[in-house]
Formats: sequence, C-alpha cells, structure tokens
Amino acid sequence: MRLKKHDSLPGNMIYQQGSDMAHFYIVQKGTCAFISPRLNASIFAVVDGRKKEALKYFGLEDTVINHAMLIQDIHNNDMDKSMLDQRANPSIMSKRFFTVQCISYLECFTLDFEDMDAMKEAFEGSFRILMKYQLKQTVRVLNSLL
Repeated sequence: MRLKKHDSLPGNMIYQQGSDMAHFYIVQKGTCAFISPRLNASIFAVVDGRKKEALKYFGLEDTVINHAMLIQDIHNNDMDKSMLDQRANPSIMSKRFFTVQCISYLECFTLDFEDMDAMKEAFEGSFRILMKYQLKQTVRVLNSLL
C-alpha cells in the first residue's frame, strides 16, 4: 500500500464523468472543484486541503452515488434477475459520476482502489471512520447539486 504524488495545473481535468474509477485523492495544497459539464461547467463543490469549510478528499463519491442510483432503480422498477445483473455490472458501477477540475495548482496524493481494499483489511477501524467522513462529504456534494 503506497501513496502516489499527483500534481495538476489549473484547468486540467483530474477525472471526467464516465471515466473509470481508479484512485482516491487526498489534497495537500491547491484547489479543485466538482463541476457539472451539463450545467455550463458550473462549480457545485470545492476541494481544498487547507480550508475547514471545503472538502479535503475526493474519489469515492462516485461509488456511493452509483450504488444509491442502483438502489433507486431497483425500488422504482420491477427488475428481473437479468435486468438487475445488467444494471449492477461492474463496468457500469465503476464509472465516475462526477467531473473534477483543477482550479489552482494542486498537490495531492492518490491511493489505487486495490490499496484501499488492503487498507480496509489492515486498518478496519480507521477505514470505517474514513467511510463515514466520505458519506457525509457525498451528502454535501449532493446538496450542492440540488
């Protein structure tokens, strides 16, 4: 398990909606934002490692949203097993829901999701704390969207 340094220049896309989920990001310096390509690239949440009111981590929100949308689809539709298997396919569930763009020079560290799985096993209590924080953060991002 190891952190990898990731720097980005203003205007660069960290990842785009529809891309594969591969990393969790921990911001050390700089600013990036969740943007909505469908709404004229409007900003709806800011990530800044140094500001208390800003988000400090990102990269897991997409999986939370994808699972919530799957649950909603199951609730709203009468799905047979074949439809459910198709909708829950990892190729769909592992896609980014959000786009994140660099606003000011960004220094951050990334963890691959394989490393996240190892962390989950090795540091179960700490990982639960991180997941609770991540769920709260996802709610903040969603509230900004609505």
